[in-house]
Amino acid sequence: MEDNITSYYPISLCHNCIPAHYLEVFGLRTQSLPFDWLLSPSYLSIDYAVELIDTNFKYFLSNLEYNHEGIVVSGCFPNVKFWHHDLLRNSSNYGDRLENSEANQILAFERRAKRFMNLISSKNVFFINVFQNRHARLYKEATFFWNSVDRLTQLLERKKVTFQLMIVIYDDADFDLDETVKPRCLHHNVYIRKFVRNTRINPYFGCENEFRKILQEFFPLVMQKNKIHQQTSQFFKAEKFVKIV
Repeated sequence: MEDNITSYYPISLCHNCIPAHYLEVFGLRTQSLPFDWLLSPSYLSIDYAVELIDTNFKYFLSNLEYNHEGIVVSGCFPNVKFWHHDLLRNSSNYGDRLENSEANQILAFERRAKRFMNLISSKNVFFINVFQNRHARLYKEATFFWNSVDRLTQLLERKKVTFQLMIVIYDDADFDLDETVKPRCLHHNVYIRKFVRNTRINPYFGCENEFRKILQEFFPLVMQKNKIHQQTSQFFKAEKFVKIV
């Protein structure tokens, strides 16, 4: 690694809330950002980020509607769910300690989008994306995903963003990362890591210690568990919380 990664600001980049959750747990999340609590098919997540960054989030909140599950989506991005937020009824089932959960939800997401764009234009950033192993092993989905990664790195370079990108490929059981990824020519700022989620430990976020090891490689000096998160983490034990896949 050419740069000191600890000087980079870590940012969740989908496909679900695993990155934001663990950044919160280990005290690395200090601002609410647009991708923190969204849910998308994992192979589409980077493409979604590319579209938003390239357009300065112009269509992020356009044509909001309920999908067939009763979850709010944008009509421009029907595969991406506002998993914890009902922007049409202005309600949330997750108390974000970094932002007033009773505030207008649409305005809150607009602020998060602006905050994101300001961050990537003013700071060194370390993006974290999680990619499901089952999608990584399917030719069509994997090809689309890795092509999207190439598009993202090219876009960030055009915008003169100083960045690192970590792709965390995960599954609920152990797997061969080399077999999943196979030889790929990736941008020199892209890292690939493996996460065995192990839902026997936690049905949503898996093994905390395993994700700690991944983050600790890049942020060794700031890995003390954030005590503030202890209260908010109790939410994820509620029966109403649906398993993230």
